[in-house]
Amino acid sequence: MTPTPQLSIDTMAKLETVFVSNNWKIEVKNRMSLYNRFCETLVKFDEGEQQLILDLTKRFKWIKVEEYQHAFEKLAYQILCEYPNADIVLAPCLPESDLGKMKSARMVLYTMQATSYTYDLNRCWIEKDNIAEKSKYIKDNTIVVLADDFVGTGETALGAVDYVHKVLGDKISNDRIKVLAIAVQQVGKQTLNDIGIQVYSEYIFDKGITDYYHADALVDVIAKMESIESKIGVKKRFHFGYGHSEALVCMARCPNNTFPVYWYGKNTAPYERQRR
Repeated sequence: MTPTPQLSIDTMAKLETVFVSNNWKIEVKNRMSLYNRFCETLVKFDEGEQQLILDLTKRFKWIKVEEYQHAFEKLAYQILCEYPNADIVLAPCLPESDLGKMKSARMVLYTMQATSYTYDLNRCWIEKDNIAEKSKYIKDNTIVVLADDFVGTGETALGAVDYVHKVLGDKISNDRIKVLAIAVQQVGKQTLNDIGIQVYSEYIFDKGITDYYHADALVDVIAKMESIESKIGVKKRFHFGYGHSEALVCMARCPNNTFPVYWYGKNTAPYERQRR
């Protein structure tokens, strides 16, 4: 085990332990590997800040795109079983302003459309672009399912619900609108539940710091994360992740709800968010 410059052998040993525990591949020779990106990230911070990143990473969930199909099949099947007499329309969880953009919600529906799972084609339609295209199929027994891979604050999903109501008007009520996502933050799920929208998900995550640490430990950890974000120049609106979400998750693309230390930084952040 050869230490990276400025990164102690002890810190590298802890990092390797985290990688093994999370079943992540350790690639030392590939400079752009996830492992080396973590090393490049850790060297920017002092020992206490490094330890916080390592502690958070123990609870970090990386959901790879190859896991999507199984998760969506499972969730879609659950909805079909719960509503045996309903017609189901699957549509992207997108507000009107995001229609036509390259968003994960559209990729999700392409995945579901290409799945080997046999949906009940007599009562299930997939509309991967715009719910308006299926408006003529909406009946009194129709359930509209808004699909995405991740729900953070719930802001995007609320915008999608608003668009459904704009397009369908009195033809649909909130109790017949569902949100389907592989992973959701508890705060976003609660936001949707509060307006009567049921959420189906494989994973539900609490906030990574404020829902985990308490009392003096919480104060200390918040101060460390604020220092970390100050050192890498995180913009105010992404403080502790967009909407202060404090997420510890990466999907096919890392959500900006995740702590920026994981994605904020060109060619060094472990899960860098590439510009589209």
